[in-house]
Amino acid sequence: MIYPVMGGEKTLKALAAEAAANERQYQARVRTVLRSSYSGHWRRMLKPLLKALTLKSNNDAHRPVMDAIELLER
Repeated sequence: MIYPVMGGEKTLKALAAEAAANERQYQARVRTVLRSSYSGHWRRMLKPLLKALTLKSNNDAHRPVMDAIELLER
């Protein structure tokens, strides 16, 4: 019912292409905002958070993660 009112297949394809382009721009903006949020807030909170938590693991598969956390604490 909407298809004939829109003006045909060409118009519908143009609208679909525009929506896809806008979605890419939106996702790029979300990435930018999240990155700036991390660097501005979360990075400052990481050190106090790691000091408040005691993280332990005896599983060798998690050793690289535990090593990384120890490095961040230092």
